[in-house]
Amino acid sequence: MAAYAALASLVQTTVNRNHSKSHFSTYAKEKIGSIHEYAVFLLTFLEYYPERASRWEGKLRDLAHEAEDIIEEFTWRLSFYGRVKISSFKFEEELRNVTEKFGLIAGDVMDERPAYSSLSLSSSSSSSSASSRVAVTGNGVAIGLKEDVMAIKDRLSICNLMNLQTLTILPTSLIAPTFYSWKRYWLSDCDPSSHLSLPLEIWRMPQLRHILLCQPYTLPHPPNDSNPPLENLHTLSYIKNLVWNENILKMIPNVKRLGLVYMTSTESHLNLLKHLDQLEKLKVHGYRGFSWQRQNPNFPSTLKKLTLVGGKLPWEDITRIIGSLPNLQMLKLRGHACWGETWETVDGGFPNLEYLLIEIFKLQHWITERSHLPRLKCLVLHSCPMLREIPEGIGQISTLELIEVDHHNISLVESAKQIKEDQESYGNYGLHVCVTHSHEIRRNSLHTSRKRARPSQYDAGSVEER
Repeated sequence: MAAYAALASLVQTTVNRNHSKSHFSTYAKEKIGSIHEYAVFLLTFLEYYPERASRWEGKLRDLAHEAEDIIEEFTWRLSFYGRVKISSFKFEEELRNVTEKFGLIAGDVMDERPAYSSLSLSSSSSSSSASSRVAVTGNGVAIGLKEDVMAIKDRLSICNLMNLQTLTILPTSLIAPTFYSWKRYWLSDCDPSSHLSLPLEIWRMPQLRHILLCQPYTLPHPPNDSNPPLENLHTLSYIKNLVWNENILKMIPNVKRLGLVYMTSTESHLNLLKHLDQLEKLKVHGYRGFSWQRQNPNFPSTLKKLTLVGGKLPWEDITRIIGSLPNLQMLKLRGHACWGETWETVDGGFPNLEYLLIEIFKLQHWITERSHLPRLKCLVLHSCPMLREIPEGIGQISTLELIEVDHHNISLVESAKQIKEDQESYGNYGLHVCVTHSHEIRRNSLHTSRKRARPSQYDAGSVEER
């Protein structure tokens, strides 16, 4: 069911592909449309023939995650730079590659289907329409649009709850939110006074594995009766203003992927997250008065990917708390996730961190050495206008492969360029520097750039622009 959850999430991400206000190029829209159709087709196959799906379980899961990451990353760039187009040639190339991979798997699936089956790729559009309604299938999947929440609750109350494994609620609007546009969607398009809530019956579904929601829902506290834990629940996203306690921890002991949204300043006992000893991926969005300083945060040592948006966690806590996580590989700090002007790291911290993204407006000074981030491979610095230079020690990290900065901060561009030149003077030609641009690129020049062997250069092979 991991593949099913990943594909369902991808369908949710790609549902806005043809919106008239989209900044995607015509080519990108076509590819995203193809990915959407492939995902719906493969979802249908998994529903109808789960006994035949084990062969592709891992491939489908990984490919769906790859496609969603590509689309979300580019969507974030569009959201970050407003309504101004940015270069999309790399994005389009990545879409082309992932679409081809989907096509190969879909071809294998077509060969695998039983001879009497009416399942076909051309029927995917009708399948999409069917999945837009409330449906509880015999294979343990419930899908519906957010306007059908009450109907979903009714169906959950009367269906065979013992078999339900995946609950997905999709947006009705064509402006369907992806991960990087959640804030605008949640705070502008959603009524702050609305109280979308999952049904209490959610706690009586022992086979439930994945809950995927298009916008934050409140999760009712478990009833006092002796319900068994939801030991199969691996995905829970996104849940709003959840106040943690021992009872909730007991009910979801094996959750691996968790998405939380807080729009309140009250204590939520997020220090209890440390007891989720199976958690690998965590995203926490904090708005409207939410502050980490009131939460006494603590995270489980099993965490591999962490994204913080808002909440103003002091930099010293980033070093002390997050830096001590032994298995953390990816860290994304966005918006007002951190508080303070100076970040100083220490020896022994971030022992396995490979990807670091910082988008913190007020960061002015970063003090670090190569031993503080010993396994870093990718550093992304966006929206850091007050940071004047990248620490010299960053360039001395032997595993570093990429530094990405936006062109608004000329000082950071020059700093990254100098680090690359210094490394090349020592014979290290493995470090790449990418400068992202927000200016509009005419379609003709984009086609011209595609004909080159590599993207246009900032200067003679040292820094890539995109």
